[in-house]
Amino acid sequence: MIKPFDADELILRVQNILRRNASTPQASSLMVIGNFRFEPAQLRLSSRSQSTLLTRKEAGVLELLARQANRIVYRKDVLESVWGNADYFNGRSLDVYVRRLRKLLANDPQLALESVRGSGFILHMPTT
Repeated sequence: MIKPFDADELILRVQNILRRNASTPQASSLMVIGNFRFEPAQLRLSSRSQSTLLTRKEAGVLELLARQANRIVYRKDVLESVWGNADYFNGRSLDVYVRRLRKLLANDPQLALESVRGSGFILHMPTT
């Protein structure tokens, strides 16, 4: 961080780092996303017909979106949580990962990964 900086920003950045590095039971749990089974700890997204290994960043983005299903996840929050900072180049990388996740999730018509212009993303999932 460059001085001078806001104390609130410092606190948020430290919390993000701690959250990323913490070993939580949630990180290893199985998540059901439509017709898919997602195992974040194993980086595996599987359906009845196929299983795909995701990169760590893809898995991080998908986990964040799935935990906040049907709500806007702000682009800055995704970047800070998964990449550690929200610079322009990481933003371009995020777009590539979202595009790949859309392709993977396209096999389930109940799911939609929508971009919200100027804000972030929403993973639309059926409610259980």
